Amino acid sequence: MGGKYFRLTLFSIILAELFSFCVWYFDLPQFNTIVFFTIAALALILALVKLEYGLYIILAELFIGSKGYLFYLDLGQILISLRIGLFLIVIAVWLLKLIQKKVHFNFRKSKLFTVYGLLFIVFLWGVSNGLLRGNSWDNLFFDANGWLYFALIFVLFDVITSGQQVKKVLSILAAAVSWLAIKTVLIFACFAWDVNWLTFDIYHWVSQTGVGEITYVAANFWRIFFQSHMYSLVAFFIFFCLWIKRDNLKVQKYYPFLIFCTCLPILISFSRSFWLGGIVTSLILFCILKFYQKFPWFKLFNWLGRVVLIFVVSIGLIYVIVGLPSWSQGKAFGALIGRRITELREPAASSRMNQLGPLFKKITKHPILGSGFGTTVRYQSEDPRILEEYPDGWISTYAFEWGWLDIWLKIGLVGMVAYFLLLWKIFRQGWENTKYKGLILGLLMGLVAIAITSITSPYLNHPLGIGYIILISAIISVCLESKK
Repeated sequence: MGGKYFRLTLFSIILAELFSFCVWYFDLPQFNTIVFFTIAALALILALVKLEYGLYIILAELFIGSKGYLFYLDLGQILISLRIGLFLIVIAVWLLKLIQKKVHFNFRKSKLFTVYGLLFIVFLWGVSNGLLRGNSWDNLFFDANGWLYFALIFVLFDVITSGQQVKKVLSILAAAVSWLAIKTVLIFACFAWDVNWLTFDIYHWVSQTGVGEITYVAANFWRIFFQSHMYSLVAFFIFFCLWIKRDNLKVQKYYPFLIFCTCLPILISFSRSFWLGGIVTSLILFCILKFYQKFPWFKLFNWLGRVVLIFVVSIGLIYVIVGLPSWSQGKAFGALIGRRITELREPAASSRMNQLGPLFKKITKHPILGSGFGTTVRYQSEDPRILEEYPDGWISTYAFEWGWLDIWLKIGLVGMVAYFLLLWKIFRQGWENTKYKGLILGLLMGLVAIAITSITSPYLNHPLGIGYIILISAIISVCLESKK
């Protein structure tokens, strides 16, 4: 953190985001294509020179890109996202280097090879089952294609082979979450201060690139939610555990800042899923530190006090931005948080709850083997964006907020058990060194946070969650082999 990889990543991300916004602002679709091919060509050249450079570009995009459409190639009926382009390039270069015997297919030696193989078989069954049941080809492809991101595990195991690569990945993650915090606060301030000449374009840029959602909450408070805030959540646990374990004393001074950068977006996102994942995982971490690693109460509360202070500073900054002291009674930030937690009748919560009944009904038709990818469920949504297109709110979709239930529906109880077994194996492999490694403890807590968040959000079947799972699989394997 603070090294050349941090600076280069932060600069590159800011440059890419500015280009993406300018393409939208000045309505330059041709320039979007030029930037797409420029980044793709750069990734290809760098990956050919050294495969790890191509992987670092993929990770940087994953950490900040949400759905991957900051840039895209418009082929008329089909949009090829930058994420798909980078994925295909890096996989192709890896295959080329494998043929040339410049990489060694290290993953086949991994203790996780068998359980990943089991999940792959289940995935193939989900695709075949969807075809056999006559699910729409379009729905099946777009439902299942996110799972193909698991293929990057071959690249990860051949690239991340030492502590140096792990440090570089952490620097890229640190730069990404720092930018996510800056970007979130800047957009939040634009809407709070009603910067009219920017808010319209920012809103549509964020929406149409799939980066996230901007929603009015109350008075001059707006909810700024990015799907990639998931990496702010997991980074909180990674950097906190590195801080508390003092794994690297040279960068200790950066951890409070990085934790501050992870807290801000999680608060401003107003995501109950992130809050649920964060709170439950924090309680689990507290129990591990106290009852397994025998932290003294004084030491625990000392660290807890530091985190609380960072949260207080984060909330204070939000107060300053929106001018909360001038609000009328009941519109304070604390009251908004309380209402967000308890209010189940607002559109997002209502739509999520409306999915449950029809989803469970469809699951019970084929609970063991699933109904296959591309399976749709019809339910009534109260999402304003859905209502614009379907005034009665009734919609049939293959994508659901309930992540674990989505997996159950598509690949059945067998598939859900296979997925859980993978997460358990990763956790068990990392747990061997948990007592001594802040990094591994942080990675495992990030994994727990994603698993819990996925109860009410679809991350385990999305490149964001899948990318984290395969990334920590490679990092934990390196840490266990090095014994450092």
